[in-house]
Formats: sequence, C-alpha cells, structure tokens
Amino acid sequence: MPESKSISIYDYIEQMRQRPEMFTGGSLAPIENLLFGYEVALNNHGIVEEHHGRRFTVSSFSEWLYETKGWSTNLGFSFAIEENTRETAPHLDVFFDLVSEYQKSTASGQSN
Repeated sequence: MPESKSISIYDYIEQMRQRPEMFTGGSLAPIENLLFGYEVALNNHGIVEEHHGRRFTVSSFSEWLYETKGWSTNLGFSFAIEENTRETAPHLDVFFDLVSEYQKSTASGQSN
C-alpha cells in the first residue's frame, strides 16, 4: 500500500477541535460519520497514514471506549460519549480529551 505524506486523521481531529461547530452542529454524530467516511476512503484508495501514536479507526476507538470506560458502543461512540457524560462536561470536549488519551494508549488499552 502506498504511504501518505499528507496530514493524518489526528490532524483532522485537531482541526475539528479548533472549529467544532463547523463540523458538528453541536453533536458528535457528524464527527463519527466524517471519521468513518475518511477511514473508508483511505481503505478504498490503499492509503496508509503516517501518524504519531495509536492508529485511529472508528471501530478500534469504540472498542477502546468499551475496554477502558465500560461504555457500550453498539449505537456508536458518539451516542456512548453523549449518554455517559450527559451531566459532567460538554460532549465535544470529552470526545477530544478521549481521542488524546486513546492516541497515547497502547493496543492493550493502557496509557504510555
């Protein structure tokens, strides 16, 4: 597979962090859909991203949420985050913090 020299999925997530309303309308569902589409496009075109930290896929992030937080992601990670943080913090802030934690974690779910 060819290796991409462009920005990584984590770079896109950082752009979302800087201007969340442009991407979300206040909900996490559009972010989840965008990230899934991005992942499908990479796979369809045989692109392997360069990135720092753990490789991000929607399914691996969802599995990590289940393993580390005990949250069911059967309805998607966006629903899981919104349901489990309803009373504590803005969903978008929680999502971006969780992605940072995920990126630093190892495949076993532990932080580096």
